[in-house]
Amino acid sequence: MTDTTPTTLPRRRPWHHVPLLGWLLWDLQRDFAGNWPYAAVIALTLMIFAVDAIGLAAIGLLAVAVTPLMVLTLVVISRG
Repeated sequence: MTDTTPTTLPRRRPWHHVPLLGWLLWDLQRDFAGNWPYAAVIALTLMIFAVDAIGLAAIGLLAVAVTPLMVLTLVVISRG
């Protein structure tokens, strides 16, 4: 059995207290390798629900939100 004394657990941050999102972030911080598929399914499901609720504008909002990540990716690739 894994030792889960308070010294082995990661420190709780303020964003860990946000309902649902905080719980997901806490689980990812504790065990990323075991929980990333669940996080990916949750993100995909939220995107599908957003498209269902507000239409194709949700895809545009996602593209705008991901733009800084894509720019960072291009910078990392170009630096070699």
